[in-house]
Amino acid sequence: MQGRLAAIEVRFVRSNEYVALRDVRLNALAYAPELAEHLSAETSAPIEFWCQRAERGEAAITMATFVAASGTVFIGVIDGVLSESGEWVSPGWRQLGIGRDLLEAVCKWAQGRGARRAGLWVRLSNDPARRLYEDAGFETIAPVADPSAAGLRLERAV
Repeated sequence: MQGRLAAIEVRFVRSNEYVALRDVRLNALAYAPELAEHLSAETSAPIEFWCQRAERGEAAITMATFVAASGTVFIGVIDGVLSESGEWVSPGWRQLGIGRDLLEAVCKWAQGRGARRAGLWVRLSNDPARRLYEDAGFETIAPVADPSAAGLRLERAV
């Protein structure tokens, strides 16, 4: 298992990696049936959308996209938008600390951009993600439901 993890690099996406970014993002959306609407919209998005998304993610000004890469294959992705976060790790690579590394990368980026706190929504039914966030120091700030799908709002200091 150690050799497998040693080959993982968590880094900013590069602007020329828009195809790999598209693939990992669509896989993430396909994994969550409740995100079918997003999957449909992003599947039909033109290549220019993905080029711009990769450029914006690499520039890391108001948004940053970090990937977990095994060689040229992306196995995880997280977006940071100074006020939002979305994360996903390929099922075969879970429980290895990659999600934690992605989460820490986006929190460090946000801190470097002047953020004092990081916040995210987690679905009530997503116990593994909620445990990941809680283990990383995120706490439920209000027992309110996410209007789009029964979720909790969690925050922590960056």
